[in-house]
Amino acid sequence: MAISDIIGSNSIMLMLLLPLDILYREGLLINQASTTAHFILSVSIILTAIYLIGLLMRSNRVFLRLGINSWIVLILYLISIAILYQLR
Repeated sequence: MAISDIIGSNSIMLMLLLPLDILYREGLLINQASTTAHFILSVSIILTAIYLIGLLMRSNRVFLRLGINSWIVLILYLISIAILYQLR
């Protein structure tokens, strides 16, 4: 359920950007976003892709009761939080 919540909320956020981008008259909406927003968007796309790959390619390999894809997501998340604080 947690994975479906992550993927579902990311999909809804992306679907909300389409009407906003159509209604925004001063150019592309993504051009108005800050570097921090671009970074967060990129990391969320990568994390969602890792979870989707993990769902498609099941692996029985675990380390400390977590799958390899969960460890990759956890490490990437912690690294991205550290980078995010440097961007502020």
